[in-house]
Amino acid sequence: MEFEDLIIKAYIVFTKAFYKLDVFEYTPDAKEEAMIQKFIQFCDKEYGISKGISKGDGLQGLGVQYIYNYFVYQYDYWISKETKKNKGVKPIAWIIGIKAFKRFTGRRKDFSWYHANKAAVSRGVHVDDIFKEEVINSSLVLRYSEEVEKQLFHNVLGDDGLINCSQNTSMYNHRSKWCITCKHKVDCKKLLDDNYPEIYIKRGYLKKEKL
Repeated sequence: MEFEDLIIKAYIVFTKAFYKLDVFEYTPDAKEEAMIQKFIQFCDKEYGISKGISKGDGLQGLGVQYIYNYFVYQYDYWISKETKKNKGVKPIAWIIGIKAFKRFTGRRKDFSWYHANKAAVSRGVHVDDIFKEEVINSSLVLRYSEEVEKQLFHNVLGDDGLINCSQNTSMYNHRSKWCITCKHKVDCKKLLDDNYPEIYIKRGYLKKEKL
C-alpha cells in the first residue's frame, strides 16, 4: 500500500469511527491532494528519508504503525478540543496540515499514548484491524520512525520504554540496535509473541535465539 493511500485510508477509517458514521466517503480534491503531498514532504524532511537515513523502502520506511500513531494523536487532540462551534468531522487540513504536523512532532514526552490508544480502540479503531496485512508484510523492515520511538525511552528507569514500544512500535526486532541492547528485550519479545504471533513467526523467533 502506497504512503498516500495509507493517509487517505486512515482519514476515512478514523473519521467514521470517531464520529460514529455508518458511511463516510472521501476523495481528495486538487487542493487536498496538494496538501497530502505537502504532508509527505514534511515527513520526508523530519525523518530524513531522502537523505538515506532510513533503511526501509523510502517513505514506506516510516511504516503503517507511524500513520496509525499519528492519526491516534490528532483525533485524540481534536476530540479533547471539541466545542459546539467546531463539532463534527474535521477537514483533512486539520489533521495533516503544518500546524497539526508540528503539534505531533513537538508533543510532550509524557503524552499518554495509553489513553489515546484506548480511546481509539474503544471506537473500534486498531492498527491490527485496519492495516493488519500491511503490518505483517512489512514486519522484516527496520522502520526509521520505530527506531526513533525506541531510542526515545531506551533503558530509562521503570517500564516507560516497554510501554512506549508496545504501543508505538512492532516491538522486538533483532535487527534494531536499540532492541538488542534493551533491558526489556525478553519481556518485549514475549509481548510480541502474545500480541503479534504472525510477526513473531515471520521474524524467525520460533527458532532458538539467544537474548
